[in-house]
Amino acid sequence: MGYHTIMAISFDKFSLKINGVRVFLIGGEFHYWRIPDKERWEYILKSYKAAGLNCVRIYFHWGFHNPSENVFIFNGNRDVNYLLKLCEEIGLFVFVAAGPYICAETNAGGFPTWVIQKQNVNVRHMKGTLRQEYDETYMQYCKNWYQHFIAEIKDNQLTEDNPNGCVIGYQIENEYPEKFYAGLKGLTRYMEELKQYAKDFGISVPIYHNDVSEMNAWNGLVDLYGYDKYIIHAEKNPKALPLKPWNPKTFVKRVDTSEKKIRSMDPPASEGPLFIPELQGGWYNHWSIRYGYDELYDYYGSTFQKIICQSFLAQGVTTMILYMFYGGTNYGSIANPEVYTSYDYSACIREYGYQSNRLRHLRLFALFARSFNESISATDPIEKIDINCSQKDILYKQRRSIDGTDFYFFRNFNESKQEFTIELDDGTVVPKLQKQHLNFKDGFIAIGNHKISDDFTIKFCSLPIILKHKYQDGDLLVTYQNGGELILEGTGFQSKYINQIEADTFTRFWFVNRGYDTIISPEGKNLYIVCLDEEHALKFNSNLLNGDFRAIWGSYATFFHKNGKIEVESHGKEEVVLLTEKKNVHSFQPTSQYNIPGVYTSNFDESPHLSITSLNSWKMKKTRWDQ
Repeated sequence: MGYHTIMAISFDKFSLKINGVRVFLIGGEFHYWRIPDKERWEYILKSYKAAGLNCVRIYFHWGFHNPSENVFIFNGNRDVNYLLKLCEEIGLFVFVAAGPYICAETNAGGFPTWVIQKQNVNVRHMKGTLRQEYDETYMQYCKNWYQHFIAEIKDNQLTEDNPNGCVIGYQIENEYPEKFYAGLKGLTRYMEELKQYAKDFGISVPIYHNDVSEMNAWNGLVDLYGYDKYIIHAEKNPKALPLKPWNPKTFVKRVDTSEKKIRSMDPPASEGPLFIPELQGGWYNHWSIRYGYDELYDYYGSTFQKIICQSFLAQGVTTMILYMFYGGTNYGSIANPEVYTSYDYSACIREYGYQSNRLRHLRLFALFARSFNESISATDPIEKIDINCSQKDILYKQRRSIDGTDFYFFRNFNESKQEFTIELDDGTVVPKLQKQHLNFKDGFIAIGNHKISDDFTIKFCSLPIILKHKYQDGDLLVTYQNGGELILEGTGFQSKYINQIEADTFTRFWFVNRGYDTIISPEGKNLYIVCLDEEHALKFNSNLLNGDFRAIWGSYATFFHKNGKIEVESHGKEEVVLLTEKKNVHSFQPTSQYNIPGVYTSNFDESPHLSITSLNSWKMKKTRWDQ
């Protein structure tokens, strides 16, 4: 097994390590150049963080910063240092992707138009159709761009001397094939020189390339191998609307062999962490398509992002970045000719800023994965799954952490809601008195053989866990209701509200509806349990911090500031519940109704109604654009 260290960032075949700590990274693409007012950057990036994300990838647009020859602009709405400082303040790691080519459905793929217009310059060394020839003039322009750009961002890298930096990876080129593909075969010298430019001008973090798919491009050249993955596409010219549902068979075919493909390659792909810098987060619309972004959002559905990320975690991927997470707007001449003004992308955050239910479902996964960060960031696949499911094709993968924790992946592609039970390797049936359920095109991850603390070990848990954390004088599990059970090793536990049945060596716990309780071990230690219904689970969030832990549910959106301030955004009348280890909480009142310490509530009133200008008596005038 290879092991690599680059300053404060190291990695092995499982995951990246930041300052020596394994980290599961889940992020979203961010295009500041599609948000012309930089005052909006902070709110949108805070929405990324509030969605449970801990990183972003940013395409830095050469043409946006270099609008004419020898003119570079890095202030105002092009201030990349301001952008990276925001990411550091909010708590988002950054993967930098500065081209030269970025694609992104932007004009000229991100190249300055003045470069494109030069007849003596072969952009990307393209001499003609299907022909490439090294072009020194083009490379000089690339070198000049890297030199000016890297000078702006190099001090934001995470290094031993700058442990608070946010930049943890630098991408050279984009979707540039090494072998002949789609009419293009890349030049090795081009990629080697881009990598050298990056290093010469001050890049010390790992360098990677974003391959067009699992094509093994530039795998031996870069520090980290990364690749695009787009799985499901809507029909461009459907015969009728609404769109026909996407086909799960296509999903399975394109996802469930990914790990095998990557591990069959040479190093670093075979020895490094599985890394997807560009994982499908929706799709863009073209001119002439008969449906809009709302129809496209409905086509993918609210659970699409969650089930993609769960499925790639089942493939061992420990760094995944969704393209897009917020699409933005194509203003001016930003867009290429195939797309129109909106770049909504049917993403988790819609163009108008709304945090969709797809974001909320994804957050359930993100908080779960980050709660089990150390365990889930270092797993191997298990060839033969050691438990059984009563319904066919629901249970599809098992992975075992190097600490012994088992992760079981469930996914329902059976066209209707499924009810089922699970049989463990010792014959124990879960759940015992009922069946648990899973909706069509949804999934969850069950846990086995996980030590929460010296006093509590999970034998098996088929309740979907949202969060696991140290809390007060004990431990906390937050789950949501699906009819499943929590089984703890041992007997002699005490509880007040949760249902429990003891066996010889273990104890079952379950809720019929949502509920809250404290499970007390025979040694007097506490395990606090919160079981939410789906409505409240989708509004749950936490800062996941040791020493100043907070969790909240009930509001439209919550952002946790590093200084301890909680920013709650309420839409309408809502009761907001807060779990905290603090004794005095401004604007919240303590309550004892939840049988858990440190619970506070706050009631928000209906939002004031805004007066909207009447649209009566408009005047219209016909215009001839050819005059």
